[in-house]
Amino acid sequence: MKKHLGVRVGILLLLSLILLILCACAKTPETLIEPANESSKTNLQRELQQNQKPVKSISPGTAEAGHVKSNKIKIALTFDDGPVENTNRLLDCFEKYNVKTTFFVLGSKAEKNPDTIKRMDALGMEVANHTYNHTSLNFYNYQEFMSEAKRAGDLLEKLTGKRTTILRFPGGALNYRQDVIARIPYSIINWTINTEDWKASSKQVIIDRIRNSKDGAILFLHDSPVLTAEALEECLPQLLEEGYEFLTISELAKANGIMLLPGTIYDRLESN
Repeated sequence: MKKHLGVRVGILLLLSLILLILCACAKTPETLIEPANESSKTNLQRELQQNQKPVKSISPGTAEAGHVKSNKIKIALTFDDGPVENTNRLLDCFEKYNVKTTFFVLGSKAEKNPDTIKRMDALGMEVANHTYNHTSLNFYNYQEFMSEAKRAGDLLEKLTGKRTTILRFPGGALNYRQDVIARIPYSIINWTINTEDWKASSKQVIIDRIRNSKDGAILFLHDSPVLTAEALEECLPQLLEEGYEFLTISELAKANGIMLLPGTIYDRLESN
């Protein structure tokens, strides 16, 4: 009797063991690797995210993106020796076509035409220093020159509320000593193309010289010639359609990634 009872117990134990093995085998792989609770799930997701390589996103204007090239030909029209009566005709044209330019004005003429200076500024033109009395370093020493430049700069700041940081020497900065140039507390703007508008035989001559400009060019013109106004009235709408963009000196420098420095001469502002 005891012998039969021992056999039965042994059989039951064996059956129980077989049943446990079958239950374990019935579990799917997903169940075996699934975290036991929500906390474990969160830890697993965090680990996967940390091991994942980030996707690079580069936006225009960031250092990583670099300089964004433009199909437009960006140039700066600059005008010397005003304001005069013809200056407002130029401003009418620029306002009509939403063109921005730079005027290197004389303090003596700005003082007589303050409303024109204020209109330049209101239209987004750049009002820059050309000394007070068309003073040249060839005829004055450094102190006298800077006194004239400061007098003009102070007046322009009073009229526009802005302190200009760019200057054009009367006659251009071509023959001055470099050690003197380096002491000038302005960025000194020369030009790439001299349109010679003051002696042009026709407006077409001026138009052709503007059309020959390359990106970053600074064009040298004057307020007073009537032919200059006529040339711009005719060519601006067509040049805008052809992809030219007209910017102030400061805008052109910024657009092409150039920092204008004092005591430095610039004859063009092309992209690096």
